[in-house]
Amino acid sequence: MKLLLTSAGLRNETLRQALRDLLQKPFASTNVVYVPTASVAEPGDHGWFVADLNRVYSLGWHEFNILELGGLPRQMVLDRLMHADLIYVQRRIAMRRLIPWRSSSPSRTYTRTGHGSA
Repeated sequence: MKLLLTSAGLRNETLRQALRDLLQKPFASTNVVYVPTASVAEPGDHGWFVADLNRVYSLGWHEFNILELGGLPRQMVLDRLMHADLIYVQRRIAMRRLIPWRSSSPSRTYTRTGHGSA
């Protein structure tokens, strides 16, 4: 398992290059699953969330998928995660929900981003 932990997403070229290095392939050849679970539950304006989603989406992925962890059948979640080369997680709460799955999938790359002081 490879992790790239950031406090504010992929906001600069240094972080984007670090992710490319971890993936060992271009973004255009990478399937990404964006997991916003904990971010959606936060109160208040979500402009920061939309900006981060657009910033990540605009990197030109081969496939960009959004996965909400709550309420979907377990097998559907697992299938979509297994199809991903990269799992982009919003907030550490969502990362904790992925821990059981992470341990059984060492070939995946994960990136976690935070917002504010959460």
